[in-house]
Amino acid sequence: MRFFLIFIFIFFSFCQRKVETIREIVFPEGPMIVESVLCTKVVNGNPYGISNNFFLGDTVNLWIHWMGMEGKNKVSCFWVRPDGRDFARDSILIQSDSSKVITIFSVVTRSYDPQGEWAVEIYLNNTFKRSHLFYLNQ
Repeated sequence: MRFFLIFIFIFFSFCQRKVETIREIVFPEGPMIVESVLCTKVVNGNPYGISNNFFLGDTVNLWIHWMGMEGKNKVSCFWVRPDGRDFARDSILIQSDSSKVITIFSVVTRSYDPQGEWAVEIYLNNTFKRSHLFYLNQ
């Protein structure tokens, strides 16, 4: 009996599931997004009411904190409807000597816009950087 229990213990200790992880270290160069959020308001340059759920007729604000933003850069955002079509596009040219920059883009939704899962895509110098999903509810 003792041999059987030892055998069961050894069998189960070798049958444990091994988990493989992948590690990666990236050292980005140039401007990068430190943080970006969707919010209901921006107060004194800070996001207020961070959420990804909004109601039809709300203003959706995209607040982006950049680092390493030196020289001339173009920041663009594309607001995408649930059916995949563009809702709005906006761009801003930034000339900065400071490495820290905050950009804010806003879109005002209408009561008759489609409900569902929307997206906003962020581009820097025509290169995709990040996207956020959010929901418009009635």
